[in-house]
Amino acid sequence: MNRLRAAMWLDMRLQFRNKLYHVTAFVAVTMVFVLRYLFDRELLPDVLPMYFLGTQGLAYFFAASMVIFEKSERTLECTIVSPLRTAEYLVSKVVTVGFLVAMECLVVALGVFGFGFQPVWFALGTFGMGALFAVVGLALVVRYRDLPSFLMPSFLIVGIMGLPFIHYFKIWENPILYAMPTYPAFILTAAAFRPQPAGLMAYALIGTVATVAVGFLWSRRAFQHYIIEGQGTA
Repeated sequence: MNRLRAAMWLDMRLQFRNKLYHVTAFVAVTMVFVLRYLFDRELLPDVLPMYFLGTQGLAYFFAASMVIFEKSERTLECTIVSPLRTAEYLVSKVVTVGFLVAMECLVVALGVFGFGFQPVWFALGTFGMGALFAVVGLALVVRYRDLPSFLMPSFLIVGIMGLPFIHYFKIWENPILYAMPTYPAFILTAAAFRPQPAGLMAYALIGTVATVAVGFLWSRRAFQHYIIEGQGTA
């Protein structure tokens, strides 16, 4: 636990030093003005969950950029041989990045909508989505040597992860979309602004925990394979 706390504190300092907090604050303040200008309040319960799903791509790129930065600074090599375990290293990244992006969502929600949303579902949904995007970013970034090669496929991946709204808004009602890993956390976020059926909420809660857990196991195996064992990277 002491190792994890130390790792989280270090990650937060690195995030601040690398201007991730500044970027997040700028995005949040800008979007408050944009959303308030573009949409009437009665449309916001539908608009905000979709916006939050889109902005979670920041968690994907933030988590990945931290690993690439540590590679370039050669501090990742020190981490491998330190007492810090792989799981603790990854949990630190997921929690700090997920929290940062969830705070961005909270600032936007309060600035645009006020206090009229359900805070528990909001917290679970935004943090769950942020954690999921972060673990996917961590699982994929270890395969690449530098940022440009990582970015090329990443925009497509983030775009696909941001598609659950096409089922939620009945644009394409194919049941297969329930299998999209980001859909459960999206439902939790939507429930903060509009009540959802009990069965759908059960799916959302179980699905969010399951997808984040599976994603974390995937990222840990990828880290072991590509970083610790030093297998080939693109």
